Amino acid sequence: MSEYADAKVAAERASAAALGDRLLIARPGLIVGAGDPSDRFGYWPARLSRSGPTLIPVAEGRFVQVIDVEDLSAWIVRAGREGLTGAINAVGEVHEMQGFFNAVAETTGYIDELVSLTDQHLLTQGVNYWAGSRSLPLWLPETATAFMQRSGAAYLSSGGTLSPLRETLHRVLADELSRGVHRKRRSGLTAVEEATLMQRVRSR
Repeated sequence: MSEYADAKVAAERASAAALGDRLLIARPGLIVGAGDPSDRFGYWPARLSRSGPTLIPVAEGRFVQVIDVEDLSAWIVRAGREGLTGAINAVGEVHEMQGFFNAVAETTGYIDELVSLTDQHLLTQGVNYWAGSRSLPLWLPETATAFMQRSGAAYLSSGGTLSPLRETLHRVLADELSRGVHRKRRSGLTAVEEATLMQRVRSR
């Protein structure tokens, strides 16, 4: 129960045992939006709102799939009112990771260089996957790419809606600017960490 994934499965099983076929199991992907304390999504619009070259993982063959908290919450309320049941992946559209970075750059007006590094190079430099300190958010091992490519057909057919990625990015950017793009974060690289890594890259 100390592991997140195991705890989620246990919660689903306990709920199913108590509620049977009256249960709705909403399985969202990465939930994003204004006010998110995890920094797993907001890191990127915040970072690209600043100048200077930005470190990114190699994007080829990787994807980004998120769901806006406003879409998810509206669907959950509606599902509760209508008595929707079953297990549903509440996930957003699948975007190629490079396309995601391009959308963030367009939203923020970023015109500097995106410097991509291989997994091996990032890992040897002590950069972590996905989230947490000294990480590159949204970056997953190549073996985990399916996590960002789940089908959201059942969510859409049950009345779920999806905000366009750029709308979500604009809302998140506004929130990041209001909270301060230089604030201490729970995920991502600090400016000093990124600058140090960039210096090592340039000196190779």
